[in-house]
Amino acid sequence: MVEQMVLQDISIYVKDMGREITNYELPALAASDEVSRDYYRELTEELNIGYEEEHLKMIETLNVEQRAGFNLIMNHVDKKVGQVRSMNLIAIATATSGITASIMPGGRTAHSHFKISIKLDNNTMYSFTKQSGTAAGLPW
Repeated sequence: MVEQMVLQDISIYVKDMGREITNYELPALAASDEVSRDYYRELTEELNIGYEEEHLKMIETLNVEQRAGFNLIMNHVDKKVGQVRSMNLIAIATATSGITASIMPGGRTAHSHFKISIKLDNNTMYSFTKQSGTAAGLPW
């Protein structure tokens, strides 16, 4: 039992580095535990995204036009995010560019978060299962 828990933790760290635990000479990880652990790890990551005080202070530095644009965007975002969260669901904000993602708390590109291939063709397939935490963030 303890061995499997340690292997699960190692698996999480290795996956964060873009690798698989099977690339290393370690004991086998029970498949059902790995799926369950991945699911909760991905959901926990999204739930733990916070904000920094400095981001809130930056709002005060906006000029009148910037503030109007910011308020308009935030009203739309809050309405949609609030609607999703009122249903006890997780709202995942992603960006289309790395620059935009880098300024969002917990920001990631859609390609990174949902494992969307950069090169798309008729044979492109996603690399996550419907039971994964990634899939839980999608409207089905």
